[in-house]
Amino acid sequence: MQAPETDLHETPQDLIDMEAAIELLKTTRPTFYRWLRSGRIKGMKVGRQWRFYPEDIERFLKGQGPRVDLPLDIAPLNAQLISALGSEPEDLRALEGIEKTVRLILRLAQTTQASHLHLESLYQSEGETQGVLRLRHESGLTPVLTCDRRYLPALISQFKSLAGCDPLNQETPQEGQFSDLSGPENIRLRAHFLPALLGESLTLTLLKPDQQISLDMLKLRPSVDLALKNALKQGWGLIITSGPTGSGKTTTLYAALQEVASATVKSIALESPVERVFPWVVSVQTESESGESFVGPLKSLMQSDPDVILIGELRDTETVEMALRIGLTGHLVLTQLHCENAIQGLLRLVDLTGSAYTVTEAVKLVLNQRLLRRNCPACLHQVVLSKSQVQSFEPLFAKAGKSLKVGTQLQQGKGCPACQGTGYRGRLQITEALPMDPALSQLLHQDAEAGEIAKKLKQTGWSNWLEDGLERVLAGESSLDELARVAGLL
Repeated sequence: MQAPETDLHETPQDLIDMEAAIELLKTTRPTFYRWLRSGRIKGMKVGRQWRFYPEDIERFLKGQGPRVDLPLDIAPLNAQLISALGSEPEDLRALEGIEKTVRLILRLAQTTQASHLHLESLYQSEGETQGVLRLRHESGLTPVLTCDRRYLPALISQFKSLAGCDPLNQETPQEGQFSDLSGPENIRLRAHFLPALLGESLTLTLLKPDQQISLDMLKLRPSVDLALKNALKQGWGLIITSGPTGSGKTTTLYAALQEVASATVKSIALESPVERVFPWVVSVQTESESGESFVGPLKSLMQSDPDVILIGELRDTETVEMALRIGLTGHLVLTQLHCENAIQGLLRLVDLTGSAYTVTEAVKLVLNQRLLRRNCPACLHQVVLSKSQVQSFEPLFAKAGKSLKVGTQLQQGKGCPACQGTGYRGRLQITEALPMDPALSQLLHQDAEAGEIAKKLKQTGWSNWLEDGLERVLAGESSLDELARVAGLL
């Protein structure tokens, strides 16, 4: 625990020592240290000893937050945030100083439906570094404002206190969580603080614990929805969602878990960290900072008589082998894997375990998915593809084994205030489903390569996530530009 040191000869006379502070608060030394580390009480080091202003102790007794020393007036920053919001929220008008700044930042993220908030010092040009606030909307980062970087240490310290982290620790990464109940929705925020060369960086992930999640809300195409529901009905084995980071895998797992969780089923979710809690589900969090794998907790929770187990991620060979054994012993296992497509996911499991038999017996379904930005309905308009546009999108259609004609009519958003000029509002999931069947099992036992498996599947009418995406584009739900971006062809 570190704190700025002060020269004893420059110390004001009204400072009190730790023993006097503990006596005023009528508490114990361990509890006082806990308050100090969490930032609830403000102190300073004088030589090797902690000293405190009586005013800070009094503020704590009144339930007020610690005083914040700012190197400059924060009113201009608050004015910038109010301008970005369009008007000052009535419920925040009585607030002042940095407390108001924090609430304005959170309100801005909420009202613009941001998924993430980034606050950090960034190099802008030769000799110029500024504080930058950016918000992520539907997979894209949007700069909101720049400010004097001297605001950031105090702001990040405030967020650390909210998240239950140590404001005095600026040398190691920290993670925490807190809730914001003051806005239009109940928001749960996961905070990550990262030490960096130009000062600490803050990332907030905005979660909506009250938001309903169900398979019907995912609006999967009928064949995928049927494959998933059939796999869930079997009641044992592995159901795996796969795809890159940010493709909605966890949401799909949660929807599947909601489908089976009930008063008559013992369901346990093992995650790092826990993002949501659900009815009839026991949520267990592993310590990500310690590098703990899921294997130890999995062995323990198997003594809890589970029917359904959600494993946050198949992150190592031990976890994969343990999950497969659990699936083979009559338990339903929902989990996720990072891979390019469903076929590669299966082949990776075979490579990790060295046993095609175990994989084909335990795995019931592998999904692979992406998220497309949805066309904004408020500014939707029709476009007719020109020859040059058809040529530019030929690689996309060729990859899906399709063709595109000049003059094809499609729909896309133009950009309007409702979608902040992007042409998109909301997101939709495109998915491929690969259920285990005798033909696929035989191919895996024969050590078939990915290309051969894909060719055999195509002969049965199977389609991948890219083809699902093309169908959505042709139906006017998204655009070719967006699909090409997600497919890495733009």
